Amino acid sequence: MKFKNNHRKVFFTLTLATILFSCKKEDNLPGSTTVYIGSGDGKLYAIDANMGEKKWEFPTGGEIFSSPTIANGIVYICSENGKLYAVDAKTGIKKWDFLTGGGIYSSPTIANGIVYFGSDDYKLYAIDAKTGIKKWEFLTEGKIFSSPTVVNGIVYFGSQDGKLYAVDAKTGIKKWQFLTGNGISSSPTVANGIIYIGSDDYKLYAINSNTGEKKWEFLTGNGITSSPTVSNGIVYIGSADYRLYAIDAITGIMKWGAITGDIILSSPTVVNGTVYFSSWDNHFYAIDATTGTKKWEYFIGFDMLWSSAVVVNDLVLVGGAFTLYAIDVATGTLKWEFDVNSHLYSSPVVLTKDNKIEYSSLSGNKQ
Repeated sequence: MKFKNNHRKVFFTLTLATILFSCKKEDNLPGSTTVYIGSGDGKLYAIDANMGEKKWEFPTGGEIFSSPTIANGIVYICSENGKLYAVDAKTGIKKWDFLTGGGIYSSPTIANGIVYFGSDDYKLYAIDAKTGIKKWEFLTEGKIFSSPTVVNGIVYFGSQDGKLYAVDAKTGIKKWQFLTGNGISSSPTVANGIIYIGSDDYKLYAINSNTGEKKWEFLTGNGITSSPTVSNGIVYIGSADYRLYAIDAITGIMKWGAITGDIILSSPTVVNGTVYFSSWDNHFYAIDATTGTKKWEYFIGFDMLWSSAVVVNDLVLVGGAFTLYAIDVATGTLKWEFDVNSHLYSSPVVLTKDNKIEYSSLSGNKQ
């Protein structure tokens, strides 16, 4: 199956940080539900999920490629200036920051009161979520773009040295490592004792989470920056070969492959039988998770598309070229949009009225 391939038009539209939303304003979400997203203009934004109106913004000292994480009323975000920030989710006031030795592209993960993230200084960090004090650091042999996953007291993450690492979450001591054929930008997901992760060597790997032994590998036609999502026994992942793949999680056999018009760097989100993802062909797609058949597509800008989606009630939220979009999940029509001064590499996270946290996780939309 091949999706519509529109010719790429190259132009960039820069706007002031202003709020644009559709004339039709509907109460799709609770009144205090907030969307948080980082921007290439160096700011973390808090946006009302009903109307697309800005609540507050927090400036960092560099571009934001990292996606935010929320715990106990605090938003954690990393910046290219080398800092991890802890910001009050209601007010946007900084609690603390922690400086590393390089730019940060990895997104923070929180488990048992500890924030884990990687840096360009080749290190994985474990930071106390309340105080910002370092617990430990772990040195690899390459920059860390991959975002860590913590399962059963083990931190899993990839490095540009081509290795997948398993490190004790309390001590920072290495359990094992697995070598791929190139750098790893993809982030791992763990399901049923198996780690799934992509590599720039064109392959998706399935690795035993306890031993680090390979179960299977699946070869695509180009590098994999996208992170895998596992749903109902199927692994979904995008590749720079223009395809989104659905692969059997146990056997590694392909179920289907959907072709877009350009590379896929965003990570897929799977909710209620639908896969949501962006392609560099300037479109955001909703396709059937079982068959790979397209349900709808939406044009989200003439630029590189990195952001992954989050689904909340009847809205799917995704960053595009300079704009955060809120799209109707059923029809693919725009509900509202919020414009910023720069590109949105970050993926949104949502804090609902009843304090549920929803974001695009490595195993689909997660609370």
